[in-house]
Order: sequence, then C-alpha cells, then structure tokens
Amino acid sequence: MEKLLFGLRQKWCDVADDITEVKQREITIEDITLFVEKRVRACNHPIFGKISRETKSENTVGKNTKSTEDQPLQQRGMTTTRLVQQ
Repeated sequence: MEKLLFGLRQKWCDVADDITEVKQREITIEDITLFVEKRVRACNHPIFGKISRETKSENTVGKNTKSTEDQPLQQRGMTTTRLVQQ
C-alpha cells in the first residue's frame, strides 16, 4: 500500500477501517485487490477518467504564471536572428 499515491492511501484507510470496524473481520488480499481494481477502473473510465488529466491543464489557465513566451528563445531551446523593426 506504500506505493499508492497519498490520496489513495487516505481512501484505503477509510476502506480498511470499514472492514475491520463495521464488518468486524481481518483485511484480506481480496480486499486490497478489489480496492485497487475499482480505482483503476474509475481512472480509466472513457469519460470521467479524463478529469484528472484535464485538471492539470485547466489549473494553469488564468493563473499568473510565467509562460515560456516571456523567456528568451535561447532558454526555450531555440535560436533565431532577431529582426529590428524600423
């Protein structure tokens, strides 16, 4: 469970607590397998699974972040001859 992302570990704690306290039984490998399979299925959902991938790009829209356009071309890995306007 240590390899899971922090948010999934938090959710696992809730699931594990429910198993031990409400269902009053020990956690099995099947419980872990079911938990991971459900999360994978949700993340790979053809419509709703895209939310996490789109969120990253949506979070940067409208924020006051420095874009690469503000950087010199050399820092962006480009070289060019600068034209001077007359």
